[in-house]
Amino acid sequence: MDAWPSLSYAAWKDTYATLLRWTQIVGKIRLVQTPWVNHSWHVVYYVTARGLSTSPIRHGERVFQIDFDFIDHQLVIQTGEGERRTLRLEPRTVADFYQALMALLAELDLRVAINTTPNEQVEAILDKYTVGKVAFTLNGYHSIVPDLTSEEEATILGFLKQAREEAVDYKNMNEISAIFEIYKTKSEQYLNSNGRNWKQLYKSYVDAAKAKKAATQTAPK
Repeated sequence: MDAWPSLSYAAWKDTYATLLRWTQIVGKIRLVQTPWVNHSWHVVYYVTARGLSTSPIRHGERVFQIDFDFIDHQLVIQTGEGERRTLRLEPRTVADFYQALMALLAELDLRVAINTTPNEQVEAILDKYTVGKVAFTLNGYHSIVPDLTSEEEATILGFLKQAREEAVDYKNMNEISAIFEIYKTKSEQYLNSNGRNWKQLYKSYVDAAKAKKAATQTAPK
């Protein structure tokens, strides 16, 4: 028997989509109860021998954790006082999962309020109000720095998403652009600190664009 059996996306895509929403709900519980840590390390899941775990979460003076047990197909809530509740991981709607989980937390006197909008919808809404400037600006960095590393891209994307979160409250394009300029400057400072020469990279990009335009204009019709 293979240690890692293949998973056909076509065969389990519905399960994948449902599990994604369930893990988002549990992840948001940890998000609202945990102080912010850089790179969002405070909301990562930890792999266990049976599935995934939030690890201990503070709730006032109390502690609890939520585990996805993929062997016994159940969600397990445990508290520092030794209380335990389980929720079957079986076919059910995301809304039903949310309501059942919140009811179990209430039984344990662990009331938590989260943003129930799926993350993908939040991304789409933010992009709409900031006219897609995250993708547009990131594409610009790829054009100017063709060998942008995955780590550099992730860092710059983080800056641009921060800009989007701040800019979403503005409706004037000049104000939105001003917010993005602040974080573009941070991105360029980051690239310089990472051994890049942003000024030279930008000059090379502009010179190449001008040369291409000149060649097009002088080319025989």
